[in-house]
Amino acid sequence: MKQPISIALIGCFSPLGKIMLNQLRLIGIRPLLIGCNDEELAKLSDYVKEDEVEFNTCPRDACWEADMVIVALHETHWHKIVEMVRDVVIQKPIICLKFDNQNGAESLKLALPYSKLVVADFSLENMEMTEISIMGEVDDVVTDTVEWLEGIGLKKNSFIIR
Repeated sequence: MKQPISIALIGCFSPLGKIMLNQLRLIGIRPLLIGCNDEELAKLSDYVKEDEVEFNTCPRDACWEADMVIVALHETHWHKIVEMVRDVVIQKPIICLKFDNQNGAESLKLALPYSKLVVADFSLENMEMTEISIMGEVDDVVTDTVEWLEGIGLKKNSFIIR
C-alpha cells in the first residue's frame, strides 16, 4: 500500500487555493494549511471542518513535514514565505499554481533553485478549471504531477504538457 502523501498548501484563500483545498478534501487528503492567522481561520471554518485540514502558522515547519508543496499565491505574496522555507524544500516537488498566464513562476524558480518546480497554469471559467498547462524541468516530476492532478479529480483531457 502506498504511503499517504503530505501536502503543504500555501495560499488557501486564493481562487486556485480554494479550488485545490476542496479537491484535496474530496479525496481524503488532509493538507497542511500554511500561515493562517486567527481571522483567516475563522473565515476558513465557515466551509472546512477542522478535522479535514491541519493548520500550521509556521511555513518552515509545514514545508519541512510535507512531501510536496503547493504554492497558490500571487508572486507579490510569497516572497517572504520563500525566504523561510528555502532550505527545507530542497529536492521536494513544488507545484506553482497560477491562472490565466500570471507571472511569477520564473522568479520562484530563481528563489528555489534546488527544488523540483512544476508550473500548472490554469484557465478558469466561473471558478471551474477548463484547461491546465503543465511545465517543468524534471520529466518524472511533471508526470507525477499530472497523475496527482488526475488523482484529485481533474480531467486528463484538460491537460496540456509543455
